[in-house]
Amino acid sequence: MNKKTLFIVSVYRVGERIYPIIPKLKEKLFDIDLLRINEMSSEMSWYGTIDPRTSFNNMYGEHIDNIFDVGFNGFKDKNVDIDLSEYDIIIYDDSRGRYGLKKLYDMASKLDIPMIGSIHGGGRGYGSNDYNNGYKKVFDYLMVFGNTDIEAHKDDDRLIKMGIPSNDILKSYENRDEHILCITNFLANHWVKLDSCPLRVDKNYLEKLGLYELQKEFSKKVIFKIKTRKDNPNVKEDIDYMRSIINPKLDYEILMDVEDDNMLMSDSFIVLSPPSTLAFKSIQKGIPTVLINKAGILGHFFDYEGLVDLDTQKIFDEIERQYQSEKECQFIEDTIEGGLDFTSTDKCVSSIMSILQ
Repeated sequence: MNKKTLFIVSVYRVGERIYPIIPKLKEKLFDIDLLRINEMSSEMSWYGTIDPRTSFNNMYGEHIDNIFDVGFNGFKDKNVDIDLSEYDIIIYDDSRGRYGLKKLYDMASKLDIPMIGSIHGGGRGYGSNDYNNGYKKVFDYLMVFGNTDIEAHKDDDRLIKMGIPSNDILKSYENRDEHILCITNFLANHWVKLDSCPLRVDKNYLEKLGLYELQKEFSKKVIFKIKTRKDNPNVKEDIDYMRSIINPKLDYEILMDVEDDNMLMSDSFIVLSPPSTLAFKSIQKGIPTVLINKAGILGHFFDYEGLVDLDTQKIFDEIERQYQSEKECQFIEDTIEGGLDFTSTDKCVSSIMSILQ
C-alpha cells in the first residue's frame, strides 16, 4: 500500500533545494498532495522577471495527485479544512513558523503524523534560532545540510541530513568558463539594518571587488545576479541603481530571475558572492568562489577558506590560491551530505523513509 505525504510549498528560492525529492518519493510508492501557500500560492503576483511557479509545475506537476491552494496568508485567518488523517507524513519546504502553519502542525500532532521542516538556508538557517522558532510549531524533525549542522546541535536525533538535493543535477553540467559572476545581496538603494551583514552593494563595494581589473586580465564578461525580493517589487528601480554604480567601462549584463541557475553557475569562470546558499553550487563544481565577509549572514560558511574581507588584493590572492588548489573537498564533505558525489537526493529520501519505519 502506498504511503501518502502532504508536501507544503511556500517560497521557491527557499524550497527549491528539496523539490527534487518529489519524483524520488513518487518512485518509492508515495502518493503526493501539494499544499500551495504564500509565494507559491495562486494569489501571489510574481514580483521578479520569471515566475518560478511555472518551472515548478513543469518539473513536478506530473508527480502531484491533489493540490490545495490556501492563498498568500495561509491559515493565518482561516481554519485548516484538509483531512490530515489520510497522510503518513507532512513535509514543509522551510523551517520558519509562518503562514498559520502552527494550526496544521497541532492537528497533525494530535494524529501522530510526523511533520518535517527544511533548513531555511546557508546563512540564517545555521544554528539554533530557526530551529528553536520552528520545533514543535511547524516541524518535529528538521532536514539540514550535513555534519556541520549536526555538530552545531550536539547530535540532536531530530535532525535529518539531506544535503542539497537540487544541486545533484550539477554533475551533468560542464564547466564552461564563460563569465565572471557577481552575486549581490542587499543593494544600498534600500536600507535594511542587519548587524550580521553590514555591507551593502554600492559603487565602493563594486570597485573593491576589482571587477574591471579581472575583466582586463581574463577577457570575460561580468554578469551581475541580483536577488528577487518581495519587499521591493520594483525590478526597474534595482536594475537602474545597479547601472548607476557599475563602472561604465565594464562589459556586463544584469540578471534577476533566470531559467536555469545551475547553468549560470556552471558557466562561471569565477564567482564573487556574499555568503549565500547559491554559492554552494559553484563550490561543489570546483569553480573558484570568493565569498565577501559581512556581505551576507555567515551561517555555514564560517570555516570556508574562500571567505575574505572586502579588499581587492585579498580577493585577487584568493582567486589565485583557488586556481592552484583542488576543490574544497573537506568543506563540502563536512557541510553538504552527498555534496561531493552529488547524491543528496537519495540520502534525503532514505532519511525520510527511516522516520516512517
